[in-house]
Amino acid sequence: MFSIGMDSVNQHIIPLDGLGETEHIFRFRADDAFFQSYDKGEIKGGEVDVKVTLHKRKTSLLMDFDMSGTVKLTCDRCLELYDQPIAISDEILVNYGDETNFDTNSDAVTLSRDADEIDISEFIYEYSHFALPIAHYHPDDANGNPTCDPKMMELLGKYKVEETEERTEDAIDPRWEALRELKNNK
Repeated sequence: MFSIGMDSVNQHIIPLDGLGETEHIFRFRADDAFFQSYDKGEIKGGEVDVKVTLHKRKTSLLMDFDMSGTVKLTCDRCLELYDQPIAISDEILVNYGDETNFDTNSDAVTLSRDADEIDISEFIYEYSHFALPIAHYHPDDANGNPTCDPKMMELLGKYKVEETEERTEDAIDPRWEALRELKNNK
């Protein structure tokens, strides 16, 4: 097992020289400095532990990623930062080729045959985002109430539009009346 301290993006490098054709385990950490070095992402910081199991072969590498931790996201409701737990396991195939091509939209990437190391920071960044929920909200408390910023929730409450279920025939837009008649005839 190989363990590397993680203080910046440049620290997420796996040395390939001297590795035999077998399984190797590497451990990394992605911290606030790592996520803040990417200025366009949704993740504003965090602490994510990364375990990479590298299966070295003659013509390729198979890397299994197991990641878990907590990241800082902006709440979609109150716009304050909150901690979101994440966990993801995935793998990526690295083939050797003439030049390095890390198109992270694929399950396989190409690493130059001459490369003596592989920087996995881009994979860590992408997998961290894949693990995020679609909607970003503070977790609810034990009673099911949001734990968002109370002042923002009060402000949002002032502008909340309530729909009423009472509808009268007069409330229907006359332009849609013909369509309503067609619907009722079926």
